[in-house]
Amino acid sequence: MRLSYWILAGLAVLALAACSSSSNDDNNQPAQDVADVSHGEQVDEPDTAGTEDTTVPEDDVAADIPCQPQCEGKECGPNGCGDECGTCNEGVLCSFEGKCLEPVGDCTDKECGSDGYGGSCGDCPEGEYCSNGQCTEDSPLMTCADLFDCLGECDVNDEICQQNCINSAPLSAAELFNALNNCLMNADYFKCWDICPNGREDPDCDKGALNDCFEDKSAQCEEELAECFPPGVWTCKEGWICIQTCPDSDSDCVQDCMGEMSPEAQDQWNAFIDCLDENGYFECFDLPEEDQAACLQPPWEICQPFLSECASGEATCKDIWDCMDTCSPIDEMCPYECLYDGTPEAQNAYYSVLDCVVEQCGDQPTQECFNNALEGACGSLYNDCIAL
Repeated sequence: MRLSYWILAGLAVLALAACSSSSNDDNNQPAQDVADVSHGEQVDEPDTAGTEDTTVPEDDVAADIPCQPQCEGKECGPNGCGDECGTCNEGVLCSFEGKCLEPVGDCTDKECGSDGYGGSCGDCPEGEYCSNGQCTEDSPLMTCADLFDCLGECDVNDEICQQNCINSAPLSAAELFNALNNCLMNADYFKCWDICPNGREDPDCDKGALNDCFEDKSAQCEEELAECFPPGVWTCKEGWICIQTCPDSDSDCVQDCMGEMSPEAQDQWNAFIDCLDENGYFECFDLPEEDQAACLQPPWEICQPFLSECASGEATCKDIWDCMDTCSPIDEMCPYECLYDGTPEAQNAYYSVLDCVVEQCGDQPTQECFNNALEGACGSLYNDCIAL
């Protein structure tokens, strides 16, 4: 399965400061003392019998320089050389900064979950979940993915916020999170930010290279990712409808929708997004607002077949109109469900009518103007739609 780099964007941002710190440690590390080894030149040796050539090839010099563990100020986590700087007690999280975060709490009025000291206040019967220290038939309060979201809301230096997240998570979620975090750190996932040290929004950021790096590194942790973010069961169409209802610029909502998609649906969605990216769709948003529409249209039309594969059905254009009439005004999902149940041809015909109505009445037409447009200027388009 091709992993989506968006799924880990929050974790990457949270770790950015930690990675910058690690990168600075590397930059401040004293240079390895190789003054006694002149690259490609003769090295003075004690007088020995014979005249063996002691020239040290440059490649051998680099190979002989040992990896320098980066453990200064760290209690735990990877040391950058394939080993650990230390380990925390069982059930205690290792933070991005390499600190063992001791939760604070006990089992007072709790029948399950963490005791705050790496232990457990008990387990729930089969079929029940631990929520706020109580066994319930509702979904678990916090999974590994929930813990990831919670920590993503914390400032990197706000250990109190991080501890509150940890205290709310069962030991199983903390263990899965630790496994994923350690795997990503060992894979140098967070060092991808070296490509865009000032963040993704920096105009000089090579977003394509950054995304490729995230995808390449995260591929080394597929098992841990699948444990923390179990694949969803939604179709691509269900995910797309969910995304359509997200508020503008709400990336968390988009990620939640994508997280509900099955692996196959995510592959379909990724194909659509990759097509848009390759054809310059997202670059259009860097233009002045008045120029964006003209820029967005060509890549959208090129990639329309990918969206049709993701979100289309068998309904006719008339079926779409009839379905729309049954939607409650407060049901955000219903209009999109009606629309994307249609065939690609039916959807295009429906959009043609709407475009005409908007041209006649504006973005928020009154019912009177809407009806007049269908009976007048947009009548032929509407009749064509109903006839499909």
